[in-house]
Amino acid sequence: MRKIIAIIILISLGVTFYFYISNKMEQNTGKEIESNGLVEGKIISQAKADYEELLKKVRKLQVNPDQLAEFNCMITKILYSGKPDDEEAALLLKLQREYYSKQTLNNNPEDIHLERLQKELEEYKKANYSIIGYKVIGPQFIESEKDERPMMIFNVIYYMNVTSDQGEVYKGYIFEQNKDKLWELKGFGSIEGFPIIN
Repeated sequence: MRKIIAIIILISLGVTFYFYISNKMEQNTGKEIESNGLVEGKIISQAKADYEELLKKVRKLQVNPDQLAEFNCMITKILYSGKPDDEEAALLLKLQREYYSKQTLNNNPEDIHLERLQKELEEYKKANYSIIGYKVIGPQFIESEKDERPMMIFNVIYYMNVTSDQGEVYKGYIFEQNKDKLWELKGFGSIEGFPIIN
């Protein structure tokens, strides 16, 4: 009986420790982005004031896929917050495209991508929807052959300002490391919902 109680206590401690570490890592990623001077409320003003300086900070994030995924979600949240005007949305999209892979850029020509984004943003405004938060889940490592570039998948839940079925949007992002050891966004799309444990 004592052994069973001891095992249950050890399992409980292990689970608690796992969630504690997961939460700390999630908090640290956000702090690391902020320590690079990339704060959500200042991104648009930084991009307008000195785009090249902001781009240097983004390049530093490309060394770490966790930070890049977090930054990508932050840009998406800003875009879909309902606050940026058309010019600011175009600037944010330009910034986001800076870390796309060549394949992703070819599959999403800038003019078509911008048109699609503006249409989506207009639909969000008409419906009075906005993204108010997000949670990054991952990474999931993709096994690759010796001669292939490393890849990771991050799943994201975007929380909306509505409480209906559309209250959460699920997206998947694939990041690939380029020859310069910088991570790039290789692909993205909607995925099925999944449960998470907080």
